[in-house]
Amino acid sequence: MNSCQETSRNVSFLVLSSQKGMPFEKKKLSVYGWLSDILMALEIIPEPFDELAEFLSSGEYFRIKKRSEFDDGPINIPERARHVYLDINDLARASGRLSRITNLRSLVVVGQISSGSQKSDLIQTLKELLIGMKCLRVLMVSEPLLADLPKLKHLRYLEIHVEENYGNASLPESICKLYQLQTLIRRFCGNKLSMPKNFKQLISLQFLETEPEAVCTIADIGKLTSLQEINTFEVGDNDNFGISQLENMNQVRGSLCIKGLEMVEGKDEALKAKLGKKEYIETLDLRWKLVSKERTESMMTAPHEVLEGLQPHCNLSKLIINGYTGMEPPNWLKGAPAQELNLKCIELSNCSGWKDLPPFGILPYLKVLHLRQMRSLRRIGEEIYGQDIPSGFPQLHELLFEGLRNLEEWFLPNRDIQLLPKLRSLSITNCGKLKGPQALPYLLENLPSVFIKNCPNIGKDYIRPSMTIGKPILKKDVECIRTSPVYCQKPASLKRKFADRSW
Repeated sequence: MNSCQETSRNVSFLVLSSQKGMPFEKKKLSVYGWLSDILMALEIIPEPFDELAEFLSSGEYFRIKKRSEFDDGPINIPERARHVYLDINDLARASGRLSRITNLRSLVVVGQISSGSQKSDLIQTLKELLIGMKCLRVLMVSEPLLADLPKLKHLRYLEIHVEENYGNASLPESICKLYQLQTLIRRFCGNKLSMPKNFKQLISLQFLETEPEAVCTIADIGKLTSLQEINTFEVGDNDNFGISQLENMNQVRGSLCIKGLEMVEGKDEALKAKLGKKEYIETLDLRWKLVSKERTESMMTAPHEVLEGLQPHCNLSKLIINGYTGMEPPNWLKGAPAQELNLKCIELSNCSGWKDLPPFGILPYLKVLHLRQMRSLRRIGEEIYGQDIPSGFPQLHELLFEGLRNLEEWFLPNRDIQLLPKLRSLSITNCGKLKGPQALPYLLENLPSVFIKNCPNIGKDYIRPSMTIGKPILKKDVECIRTSPVYCQKPASLKRKFADRSW
């Protein structure tokens, strides 16, 4: 069989599977490699594609079309079929022919069992069939049929659809013997999943899609060094769930959220995660749990050391820090180390001990900066722009302050300096003590989006007769009217003044 024939046959099957409600995801099709790109391009093919698929695959693709409820005869599947798609209620009638197909590559069983009494029979039927399918690469099936799995040594892709209200949410322990498995997807319908004890044996696994809570229950997950997606890792209280489990997981990419960092005792332990070697991570979310005031005071030193040891790779695009109780930022967000970062977005939330901000202005690619619920932050001074204030924040597009209840001062240079040249959106909410900088009106002149709410001191500084701007304020989204009764008692009068710009 030449490569073109193999391509057309696999594409035919995958496209039909995608169109019939069981979508393959492009990034998870490692079993087919570059064929996923073709699949994405062919997803727009219209519904009447069965004949074309059968033509391209020379009979190796077989899908049971909708059958009459009175049609209870056996289902004839050609022995040369390599990819079979059928309804779960047709499994028994198709089993006779399926058992004779020794070279089946893909089996998709869809739908729900119409009769509860059939369940045990179907489980046994599928088990017997799978024992003979030595060459199976792809298996998609409902979970009630997976009470046990034979050793399918060539299986690369396993997708399990959980029926609604299905009670037993445990994956069978036999899954852990699928040593060549690269993709495991479990569609979730509300039940809490428990992972098999020896899940760590799936050393070839690259993609795992299931509930984040379930992933966090995998002991010794660090042995899955080929895993490319983990999304959430929660630090536990023993080595089987320690942050050192991340040490050799350098293929992880996309987003990584590390929870439970209050369990990490210091910099040396944090360094074991070796985040600096994880070049494919684009978004890093670091989270500490909120703790009592007494415990917070006893942890004031440890969080800073931990964050110091979590320096990411310079390729990181987005950094989120939540619940950090340290009093200062890490050194890798200051000076030369920070300038090497490719960060485009920084979000800080509930960093209760953080008193001073690092020079975020020196980050050459930073476009988004969000600061939320930082109760110790009282001043945003000139140090945030870096040593060369005019060149600070060269790419910043979006700036947000939210719930900074103790913030009193925000330093802005005078109007002669072109500050934040690319800023397009400014949002300041629930910052009751913050006084508007004198240069604020000039900063707002060319902003298409401004949102200010529950900031009474900014309102008094911002809405005043002496202020002039270049565009009608109605084009902006400013909500500081109610906070400024001194200059305007009714929003309607303020609206008229902004509209005709006669003030």
